[in-house]
Amino acid sequence: MCTMAGAAVGMQAFGAITGAMGAGESASAAKMQATQQSQTLLYQEQVAKNNAQIAEWQAQDALRRGQEQEAQLRLQSAGLRSEQRVGYAASGVALDSDTVINTMVSTDYMTEYDATTIRNNAANAAWGYQVQRNSYLDQAIAARYGADAYQSQADSISPGKAVFSSLLGSAASMAPGVYGMYQAGAFNSGSTKFLNAGGGKTLTAFDVKSRF
Repeated sequence: MCTMAGAAVGMQAFGAITGAMGAGESASAAKMQATQQSQTLLYQEQVAKNNAQIAEWQAQDALRRGQEQEAQLRLQSAGLRSEQRVGYAASGVALDSDTVINTMVSTDYMTEYDATTIRNNAANAAWGYQVQRNSYLDQAIAARYGADAYQSQADSISPGKAVFSSLLGSAASMAPGVYGMYQAGAFNSGSTKFLNAGGGKTLTAFDVKSRF
């Protein structure tokens, strides 16, 4: 009986250890997965930041190109005004005449109109890049938030604690059964019976001791 009880307890203990190892492996896998997810989000954060920087450079470049185009336009306009004045002068038209003045005013108006168009187009292009930049920055913030959350989750997982908790739980569930076996005498060597060779009576260890 003692051997059978010991075997039963041994099987329960083996099951407890196996379960604890499984709990530890599960915790390790969960910790690794959370860490990997955190690292993935950190990578996405950096990509988003890089894209935001590129969008910022594109916005600045759009404004710069607009300024260059406007400067080129004004240079061409100045050349056109000079050609117009020379042409009128060569034709004998007084430079202070209404014809010349109206032509100059018209040239200046078209120049300002085209310059305004160039500036507006550059500003719109820059604004579009700024919108992209802000969107990328929002993505970076979200990725960082998620990465921190997963890292906190990973830090909170302890395979060692999982093993200990599993063993503790198994011990708690085994205790009533083992105690019941103890009360039934499964672990009491005094319940071992001996055979009395003289009369064929079955004696307990207590009986044998009392006879001596």
